[in-house]
Amino acid sequence: MTLAAQIVSDVADVFFNTNDFAVSITYSDGSDSVVVPAVVSQTQYEQSDGQSLTRHVYRDYLIRAAALILNGTVAKPARHHTITEGSKTYKVASPVGEDVFGYDDENELILRVHTILTAAT
Repeated sequence: MTLAAQIVSDVADVFFNTNDFAVSITYSDGSDSVVVPAVVSQTQYEQSDGQSLTRHVYRDYLIRAAALILNGTVAKPARHHTITEGSKTYKVASPVGEDVFGYDDENELILRVHTILTAAT
């Protein structure tokens, strides 16, 4: 392993020190699911219809891209997949025209998945 690859690996391990600040979530595509650690964050979007401005706040989950394994394969987040955290369920979603996920680092190791609350018990 090169020094650069080792540094990238070490940074990801430090960032996802789950003992300190990550939560356990279940990511599901409807037919398969995986339990992974995730860091909770948020993203705000603003949309204008020319007369009014609407602000949307999305609950984001930062997940190691390599950990999102569904049906034996590394998966990408998609609309209508779900994330369950405790007794709350979130749908992977974003405003019209926006991507539902992005990478949070230049090496594409960390996914930022945008969600909205759909159910709480």
